[in-house]
Amino acid sequence: MSANKNNGHNAPSGNTQIDNAAYASDPEARINAWLRIISNQSHGKVPDIPHFEWHIHETIENAQQVSSYPHQFTLADLHKQDWMNDLVPQLRIHSLDANMPHPAASFLFTIKREHCNNMGTLHGGCTATLFDICTTLPLAFVTRPGFWDMLGVSRTLSISYLSAARVGDEVVIECELLQVGNKLAAIKGVMRRKKDNTIVATCEHGKYNAGAKV
Repeated sequence: MSANKNNGHNAPSGNTQIDNAAYASDPEARINAWLRIISNQSHGKVPDIPHFEWHIHETIENAQQVSSYPHQFTLADLHKQDWMNDLVPQLRIHSLDANMPHPAASFLFTIKREHCNNMGTLHGGCTATLFDICTTLPLAFVTRPGFWDMLGVSRTLSISYLSAARVGDEVVIECELLQVGNKLAAIKGVMRRKKDNTIVATCEHGKYNAGAKV
């Protein structure tokens, strides 16, 4: 069974975040539409903190060592970081399978220095964010007006970190919808290094359809 077709549906009334492409019959058009929506709506910026100052030296004995930390990771850096907007444009569709009951999608992502920890390996928080985004997208194959039309919100996100990925590595993020009902969905994800197929991390993502009627 193929992904739900548009059938003339328009975006939900009053919801300007969704365009008709989100309900397109073409699987790639759907996924690209939702990538745009996620990128446009998930800013991830920290709020302005005009009087922010570092006072760590007042409470930690080794003040000289600790006082160097703000120079490595400053509030200005945070203001330049637009976490999800930075990641989403770098995701590339690798494969799509809109067939029910387990539609799937996989994505390619190349790791850069800003995605890594101080050991030069993919940061666990970045891995989690990538899984959060990518494992949500198979729901695009079942969404329609009134049914998972905002792709839900996360209830659980369980990740197992198994191997390292480093700067320059290209990873494949494989995502499969295991189950979806009116209110709950379960999706699994696997991240692999493309060059040798080594599993970097796995994910179990539980989602709740916040718009579902009780």
